[in-house]
Amino acid sequence: MFAMLQSAPIIKVLLDAPKESLWRQLDFYVALGTALLAVWTAVLAWMTKNLVDETKQARLSSEAASVKLLLDAERSATASERSAESARRLVEVGQSPWIAIKYTSATFVNNSLVFTFKLWNYGRTPACEVISQFDYLISSLPFPRIPNEPRYSQMTQPIPPDGDAEVLQDIPAAVYLDKKLGESLYVYGRIIYQDFFSVTHRTEWSSRCILRQDNIFEFVLTERPDNMT
Repeated sequence: MFAMLQSAPIIKVLLDAPKESLWRQLDFYVALGTALLAVWTAVLAWMTKNLVDETKQARLSSEAASVKLLLDAERSATASERSAESARRLVEVGQSPWIAIKYTSATFVNNSLVFTFKLWNYGRTPACEVISQFDYLISSLPFPRIPNEPRYSQMTQPIPPDGDAEVLQDIPAAVYLDKKLGESLYVYGRIIYQDFFSVTHRTEWSSRCILRQDNIFEFVLTERPDNMT
């Protein structure tokens, strides 16, 4: 019996360990895929944020550049306007008429004191629509306050370049004859005229009578000689 057992073939039984189920493998790959997706999403979010920041920066830079260009254009336009205005003013000044009082004289005629004013255009173009305004006052002050608005006014003919015109104006002789000792006769006026640019100019003047010999009066300009604009 024993001998039969020794000669019998040996039978080996191999037991395999149980394999993991298919579901557990799927869970692993799903988890791995989820992690990779999360990483890729984070990368995309970072890239999108950078793109948004760059877009904002580019837009801000573009807006700043546009604002700068607009400001530069406005400054350039303003400078051009000022340059054009300066050039126009230079032309006006260089080509404008300028009127001054050449002299003032006076004489008695009957019961009036008649003044003669010589207007002289020393500019380069004719003075048009010339209006001569005149007034007088008696004062003991060496430099009395001259009123702003003369009471007498008259039109004169246009005055050509280097031409002149006489303006006559009379006042009652008693105005001068009744003045007191220490008082002086002042005459003053304003000349308003236009140039060919239709720009209005004016000359303000005042004179004081400093001497009378018989029927001759001598005048001298006072504190506002030929105040021109």
